[in-house]
Amino acid sequence: MKWYTCCNEEGLRHGGAWLVAAVQSCLRNTSLSPHLVYSGRDNAFLDYLASIGVKIVRHRLSFADDIDKAPLRPGFDKVWANGTFLRFDIPLIEQDDEVVLYTDTDVIFLDDIECPALTVPLAAANEYIIADLPPQETNEAFNAGVLFLNIPVLRRLHTMMIRFTVADDFENGSLGWYDQSVLNVLFREFRAPLAQEFNWRPFAGVSSSPRIVHFHLVKPTHVPALERNEQPPGLPAPYRHLYEGARQAYAKYLQDYYSHLVPEGLAALSSAFPDSAHTNA
Repeated sequence: MKWYTCCNEEGLRHGGAWLVAAVQSCLRNTSLSPHLVYSGRDNAFLDYLASIGVKIVRHRLSFADDIDKAPLRPGFDKVWANGTFLRFDIPLIEQDDEVVLYTDTDVIFLDDIECPALTVPLAAANEYIIADLPPQETNEAFNAGVLFLNIPVLRRLHTMMIRFTVADDFENGSLGWYDQSVLNVLFREFRAPLAQEFNWRPFAGVSSSPRIVHFHLVKPTHVPALERNEQPPGLPAPYRHLYEGARQAYAKYLQDYYSHLVPEGLAALSSAFPDSAHTNA
């Protein structure tokens, strides 16, 4: 089965280390075929990824012009939008398989993944309500960081999805969920449930058998500062309680994460983006 992840050049600069760990864990622990949908300039880091077996799919978002023409407003990041919405174009890119796995770049694979049969547009795991500890799972929304995509169905729906996204102003509401908000509005009632083991968030604690660990909200690059009781740059202050309530889980899964940060990957990242944020811890 194919695994797709997506980012633009800015995504590599800020999250390239996550991608090193994601790809290495995929190659070591699964039979998945890794694909990166990428929008941006060529660089040494892409060369490294291609050299270890990642298929680089260079692609400009099909509705990038609509994002670029959108009015500026507080909280709307056009660069982020152009990267995160790339997943919407996977049904245009993939021409062979009926079901593929999509994940964000901030994941690690701990076990192999089997291809499910899908009759609905996608399969996704429930989101969590994170205001209190422990976070509570809710079926009122799903998380878009790990998705099984029904390619033929989503290809037929693609034009409708894009028209809705543009008309709805890219769904940058108070939560700022962008693509996740759009997908929930369109498919919350038409998705297959996915067990949390395929989208395990460390703030939910230690799991006995996660297949995919997703560093949702609290990223590996945030943890060193949190361990020093400092506020990490880029982490909203209200989210630090997620780490404080699950230190054991973060310690466990970060050990796996660090084991996949191979030196040659970090060297290629530093060569391409000397200002990139990563750690060799």
